[in-house]
Amino acid sequence: MSTSHEPWEELAAAYALHALDHDELHRFEEHLAGCRSCRELLVQYQLTAAHLASLADSSEVTPPEWEVMRRRVVGVGPAHPRPTVSASPAGRVRRHRGRRARWGLSGRRVSLRTALVTTAAAVAVSVGLTVWVAGQPSRPQNLAATCAAQASCRVITLQGTAGRVVLVVEGQDVAVVSNDLAPVEPREMYVLWQQPEGGAPVPLVGYRQVGPTGVWVHLTAPLDRTKALMVSAEPEGGLPAKASNVLAAAELGTHSPAPSA
Repeated sequence: MSTSHEPWEELAAAYALHALDHDELHRFEEHLAGCRSCRELLVQYQLTAAHLASLADSSEVTPPEWEVMRRRVVGVGPAHPRPTVSASPAGRVRRHRGRRARWGLSGRRVSLRTALVTTAAAVAVSVGLTVWVAGQPSRPQNLAATCAAQASCRVITLQGTAGRVVLVVEGQDVAVVSNDLAPVEPREMYVLWQQPEGGAPVPLVGYRQVGPTGVWVHLTAPLDRTKALMVSAEPEGGLPAKASNVLAAAELGTHSPAPSA
């Protein structure tokens, strides 16, 4: 039996493009919680694809919209995963068995990852940018400053007695771009949580350090339907069901944009 990690890398590329269906999304996020390699790879994919325009130095040229980029890569479709639908275990098994054949015939396993790079290069040329190279330091604080100047982006600060955490939210994506909390213990990690209105907090991603590109993850609910965001310290491993040690939080009632006239 093959133990290749390539299928997960393909899912990471599709996740960055919001191209997963509900079952694929659930399966990948379960894997992502315990796979450091995929979390690091996802940072590169998401930063390259979704936030390339924020690196533009020129204000005279408008970069292509993210939806335009997405259509060029995966074709016309919704920008975010479809609404949650129930599926029987048998149905999930059938869909899983058919997935490899579908990808094999279409060549998407190679094309999705390649398209992220080639589309980024094409957009960079169109706005006069130097192509961003994966792994190059990008100073997460600059992302927060750029985000604050864009109407479609939000900067949210989580406050706590232990310090603060700065988040950037654009659409259904959120990034931890600054973490001033004290370092966690060797066998612990930080966990970012989202509490939807009328629901319990949901763990989004675990991390030990922010790194030069931030920590990116997909929100489980729209920001305008979110009661709070928080970061806790938890035992390292899989994502916990409940937060045990909340270090910083923000009630979004004070951060929501003013209603339009």
